[in-house]
Amino acid sequence: MPLKSRHGIKSFEDVVHNQSTITLANPDAAISRWRVSNGQVRYYKSNCHTLSIYLSGGHNSYRTDQKSNKGGRGKICTMPQTHESQWSINDDIEFAHFYFSDDFYKQFGALNFDRDVRSFELKEMVYVENPQIASLLEKCFRTYSLDSCASLLEKDTALCELMNQIVMQCSARNITPKRFKGGLSGYQIKHIRELVYENISAPLTLQKLASDIQLSPYHFARMFKLSMGITPAQYVLNCRLQVAKRLLGSDMPICELSLASGFSHQSHMTATFTKRFGMTPRQYRRSGAKCR
Repeated sequence: MPLKSRHGIKSFEDVVHNQSTITLANPDAAISRWRVSNGQVRYYKSNCHTLSIYLSGGHNSYRTDQKSNKGGRGKICTMPQTHESQWSINDDIEFAHFYFSDDFYKQFGALNFDRDVRSFELKEMVYVENPQIASLLEKCFRTYSLDSCASLLEKDTALCELMNQIVMQCSARNITPKRFKGGLSGYQIKHIRELVYENISAPLTLQKLASDIQLSPYHFARMFKLSMGITPAQYVLNCRLQVAKRLLGSDMPICELSLASGFSHQSHMTATFTKRFGMTPRQYRRSGAKCR
């Protein structure tokens, strides 16, 4: 149980202003953006771990037991589940929190690093410079934003990349990934290609593709890129564009063929098609040209 707030010290929920919250592909993870101004703040979460990154401000703020260690843009903190700390906020700060459950953290680690779940314990980190994690958290937030047209595969991959670095760099024990000398076999590549085209109009996830060849999602993504030179998400997008090109040779309405080729809506297909081939789907159909 958290300690009772002392005089003048308020709980995190009482002082911050929420700007947006996004639930990720896994229900055990979410990202929120917050703003907070001057004050003494107590932080406590009983049901999840927290990875925090400062987006702006914080240069005069500190955790009260580490007064000489100041915040700043791009610096990260980790607050393990049931962790409690007090912070002195002395300027306007905008920051993001990545929340993830202990089960999600440990199961991801066990699945992708071949370790017993007891090997994974999140350590406390205060104002650490880590551009890699900062960049991956920003990518995850951008990929999941409400106006993003990112596919499920892109979202899965962004979350996987972020969790992988958290396990390796924020765990109390030294965790190293398995090293692979080669990529996917020819049979595995052929199987994935068939699977993608058989399900081209359906939402495809990293878990679905990986489980079909009995790999963890993160290892599959790494080995796929090693073999193919592009990510699974990029490969599936290429396949969908090829299907869209073929269907444009028919009389199928463009709004229908966009769904048949796996795009979430027509505007997404039109924007993607135009960017790749230099003409809209309608222009391509009218011209009868062959796009490269």
